Amino acid sequence: MKKKNIVIIHTDEHVSSFLGCMGNRQIKTPNIDQLAANGMRFDNAYTCNGVCVPSRSSMLTGRYPTATGVTCNEQLLPAAEKIMGEYFIEAGYRTGYFGKTHYGRDDEKILDDGWQESFAWQLDYRKYLNEHEIDIRYPECSEIKMPEIRYWNIGPSNIPYEHFFEKVIADRAIEFIGNNSAEPFLCFVGNVAPHSPFTPPEPYASMYNPDELELAPRADNELENKPPEFIRWIEQNRKYANETELKIYMAMIYGLITMVDDQVGRIVAALKEHDIYDNTVIIFTSDHGDFSSAYGIIGKSWCMDDCLMRVPLILSHPDYRTATVNNSLTDNTDILPTVMDIAGIAPPERIHGVSLLPVISGATDAVREQVFGFNEFHTQENHLHQGMLRQSKWKLVQSNNFKGELYDIDADPYETTNLIDDPEHSELIAELREALLRCQIRYSGGFYDIGNAGYWEDKVNFYDENLFSGG
Repeated sequence: MKKKNIVIIHTDEHVSSFLGCMGNRQIKTPNIDQLAANGMRFDNAYTCNGVCVPSRSSMLTGRYPTATGVTCNEQLLPAAEKIMGEYFIEAGYRTGYFGKTHYGRDDEKILDDGWQESFAWQLDYRKYLNEHEIDIRYPECSEIKMPEIRYWNIGPSNIPYEHFFEKVIADRAIEFIGNNSAEPFLCFVGNVAPHSPFTPPEPYASMYNPDELELAPRADNELENKPPEFIRWIEQNRKYANETELKIYMAMIYGLITMVDDQVGRIVAALKEHDIYDNTVIIFTSDHGDFSSAYGIIGKSWCMDDCLMRVPLILSHPDYRTATVNNSLTDNTDILPTVMDIAGIAPPERIHGVSLLPVISGATDAVREQVFGFNEFHTQENHLHQGMLRQSKWKLVQSNNFKGELYDIDADPYETTNLIDDPEHSELIAELREALLRCQIRYSGGFYDIGNAGYWEDKVNFYDENLFSGG
């Protein structure tokens, strides 16, 4: 039997609730919603880091930032870290990566990462624009200005849809699918949208009326009992967007998401056209979320709120195409072991994530009781280190210079009431802090292949006195 093909469609900075299938009645995402109708939607999927590079490197290695050493956007993924494409090449798959990389490696050396075919973000897209005589800077920045917008680069793109990044990488992915339909393949489609620049092309730029869009709920006490670095960052960021600007921003990112949704539809249609849809696993997810008007701001950074740490995750497996919603905890280190399990590839011990295939197949409801995250944020004057543990309905965030945060996510989904000082929760806080510390210890270091590291004790049979060689 032919091995399953795998298509991963990845967005950037996508708030988990910004999908129709998640109950959002303002946004148009019929094709992604159809994936959910033909698969499993994970409503408690987390990222292990709230910004691009650490999240992506952890997803592709299956290892937490505390182990890879990639804890913020300015770091590189060590050469010793093996990523998804390398595992799949060794298993006989054709591999293709089309779109935004940003996982801490050099795009000019993308073949070394196990991607046999590629169209790598700015490197190849800028060449594409030049080849098509489109004299527009990418990413578009200060040249995009709407009169209502004071600071951010928000507004309709000058690049026509036919040549827009998301359309171009979908074209490349569809070509890859057609050329490799006779053999098993792994195809990764890395959209920039809805990450900045918030500049969708028409017709998407004018698809949503800003005046009709709702902003995130606000609370008078939303900054109480938060780390001082976070408060300072929020208060500064609020200066850059008023309600009118936030609604225009929402219209633009909704347009970007709907544009991605159209590409999802095109990719699924290509799988059906080549008669391989029934042998292809499709995963839709993102690297992290965005404030998207929460706290009155846009962007991401300086906290581990669910608006940043929760991500969309939909998995449509041809053997289990029934609409199912799963509420168990999972995080993005689980993506790699899941696709490896589907492909029949044994994951090495160094991978921290857990395969979700037993959940998808119905063998179990959950494969983990906790999710763990780690963030670092720095400026010349501010330094914030944070560890996060989500267990059941409880979420603990521990910072380097703050007493901590405890939230009951079921009762307080917007994390406005910090329970860290509540004596009724002292035993729970101690339990969660110990669990967080154990995660920090367990998921640190280990840049080598744990299963084949050539330990001295193994070489000399140290634990068998009948065979021990004395070294």
